[in-house]
Amino acid sequence: MPHQRNILGTYLLVWLGLCLFVGSILFLLYSSDYETELGTISLAEKNNVKQARDNIESDLSGVISNLRYLASQSSLGAFLDYPTEQSLQRLGQELVSELRVRDGNYLQLRFIGLNGWEVVRVNNYHGQVGIVPNNELQNKSDRYYYKESLELKTPNDIYISPIDLNVEQGNIVVPHQPVIRFAMKIFRNNVPRGILVLNYDVKTILDSLVKIDKKLWLVNKNGYWLAGPDDELEWGFMFPDRNNTRFQDKYPDVWQQIVDDKAEYQELREQGLFTYASLSLDTLAGVNRADESVKDMQVLYMFSNISKARIDEVFAEIKVRYSILLISSILLISISIYFLYRSSRITEKSVDVARRNKLKFEQVVEYAPDAMVVCQPDGRIILVNKQSERLFGYSRNELIGKQVEILVPEQKRDQHFDHVKSYVEVPTIRPMGSRDYEIKALGKDGSEFPVSISLSPIDSGEDMLIVCAIRDMRLE
Repeated sequence: MPHQRNILGTYLLVWLGLCLFVGSILFLLYSSDYETELGTISLAEKNNVKQARDNIESDLSGVISNLRYLASQSSLGAFLDYPTEQSLQRLGQELVSELRVRDGNYLQLRFIGLNGWEVVRVNNYHGQVGIVPNNELQNKSDRYYYKESLELKTPNDIYISPIDLNVEQGNIVVPHQPVIRFAMKIFRNNVPRGILVLNYDVKTILDSLVKIDKKLWLVNKNGYWLAGPDDELEWGFMFPDRNNTRFQDKYPDVWQQIVDDKAEYQELREQGLFTYASLSLDTLAGVNRADESVKDMQVLYMFSNISKARIDEVFAEIKVRYSILLISSILLISISIYFLYRSSRITEKSVDVARRNKLKFEQVVEYAPDAMVVCQPDGRIILVNKQSERLFGYSRNELIGKQVEILVPEQKRDQHFDHVKSYVEVPTIRPMGSRDYEIKALGKDGSEFPVSISLSPIDSGEDMLIVCAIRDMRLE
């Protein structure tokens, strides 16, 4: 029993070692697949955020180029030089033509005097472009974008407003109309004469974020959502009841990374995978991004967020796959170890039975009344008993390993060798020699004496053995 417990303990240790080894390999493979998949997701999110930023930059840079072109048109210069009804009408028609050739994102073009009153305004209302009647022109001297535009110093300076909702007659336009305003201070003979303002519809830009990735958000420099995870969180700076719905209120740690002036950022947190890139408005000067004439009044942040639950869902398939592999591997190892253990037990039992049978056989030979000599088919002696020692005068150590011909008179050895060869070919239980033939044996002292020999073949499991029972005929 102790021996059996030791064998069982050895196999259990082997089973445990194999399970740990396979488990470690699968864990390393799982970790590698996890990192690869996470890297793929992270790269895709970075590309989405970068694409969104580049699209916005491209769109708004085109608007800046168009505004510069309008500011250089002769109709505006002619009106400033000769402010008549006719020159004003030509300016209005020029602005109408510009809005008609542009896409529907150009909402409004106007020229505002230094007193804050609109001199001319052209509206694009659902594709209908027209000049606003004089009695509908408004005073914009109290609007922030007008005040900021007055601070521009040179004819090349451009003011870009924050993105907000369009306001007419002091009220937010419904349905909401997100706009960004581009303004240039118009000079004539180095004398400021007014402000040229272009209102650009940002809705298309915000909608394009969803087309790229539904998880993309747009946040202004104060942390207010322009496009967010929920409509109720957007435009908080324009609605008193949403004033506390800022990005930093929901994700303060992520916002801190922005405060630390990181242009790009990606990190996996408890709330999920955050990816962001910033767009400073000083990059919106068209092809020449180093153009310092663009006054940087704000920064936009593009965000992407994949929730932790969504990431876990993505990796669930990998976890299930490797769990199945682990369970299958452990099951296969267990079955293999079981059959190996069972086979070893059967082998051990077989060896034990063979050992006991050999012991019994040796005991039978040892205590036989006649001299017993057991040899292999080639005549090599492997076992003798005490009677053989007495009969031949040899000790058993002297006989074992020798050829059986050592016990045959020299003149008969060749003949005996042939007899053994013939017997091996047709082994049977029979006496050696014949009745009228006297068999003689040779003792250690050289004496020859008559003997009777009986031959018996035995299957040892590995090879045939020949058992020779030798009786001294001198005692008969």
